[in-house]
Amino acid sequence: METDYSKINDELVAVNTGKPLAEWMQILCCLEACKKCSDDFVVHLQHEFKVPRFWARRLTMRYLQLGLR
Repeated sequence: METDYSKINDELVAVNTGKPLAEWMQILCCLEACKKCSDDFVVHLQHEFKVPRFWARRLTMRYLQLGLR
């Protein structure tokens, strides 16, 4: 089952992660997430930013779906 990560609600992201979606996309861009394994960034978000695994995965996959670089 494939999930459409483009339907992430910005308000829910902020409530559950402490930052709005745009800020997370900027963070992932600065970390050059597109050049590394998505699992590495899920773990990074969990440990460095204390993002719950569910949200770390969703944010990473959203970033990759957008093709931001």
